[in-house]
Amino acid sequence: MKQLFTQTTLIIALALMCAACAEQTNLYSVTGTSSQAYLDGNTAYMKLMDGGSYRDIDSCTVLHGNFQMSGPLDSVMCVSLFMGDTYDINNRPILVVLEEGNVKVNIGYSSVKAEGTPLNERLYHFLAKRDSIGMMLTDPNLTRMELMIDGFSPDIIHKRMEEVMRNNKKYFDALDNLETKFVEENYDNVLGTTWFIHMCERALFNFDVPANPNIQKIYKKAPAEFRNNPNVRRCVMLLR
Repeated sequence: MKQLFTQTTLIIALALMCAACAEQTNLYSVTGTSSQAYLDGNTAYMKLMDGGSYRDIDSCTVLHGNFQMSGPLDSVMCVSLFMGDTYDINNRPILVVLEEGNVKVNIGYSSVKAEGTPLNERLYHFLAKRDSIGMMLTDPNLTRMELMIDGFSPDIIHKRMEEVMRNNKKYFDALDNLETKFVEENYDNVLGTTWFIHMCERALFNFDVPANPNIQKIYKKAPAEFRNNPNVRRCVMLLR
């Protein structure tokens, strides 16, 4: 009887050890390199937007252009990577998907990319497409000023501005279609909710582009799990 009890205890202990090992297999690892020397010595922060405010996930010091963070992963999440304490137009947060695997972040002078895992690859492929369309947009105010300085007549300026607005509408429509398709294709993962919330916030504060007319359509077509996400519902309510 004593031997049976000992064997049973051993089996339970082994089962608990295996369960603990299984829980520890879901880990994230973020390794970054930066060619911007001024970041050396600064702290890199990973933060999760939750309920309208940021929650700290992890942090580390940037040394010789390199930084590394890792830890257990309860669920896949899309976080914002901040490089240092000063957040401005030249130091915007970098989107990174924390998922199982090794995420590599490269911060250059003119480009930023996270790669190495499936959702990060998908996200930055989309962002590259979006940026290429955005580069085709023309600033109407700047164009009008340049035409006036160059001495063009009011009629020519008017015709030129009509052309600019037509082209901009074409590119805005292309951006809308690209973003709508991206969210719809990712209804079932964190990319869909993250970018939908980004679209809502941009529409709410009128950043970058006019309010996206597809937001309500995307929300109505989405599956229940997507619509019931607390952060998604919060953003939709703010737009009403």
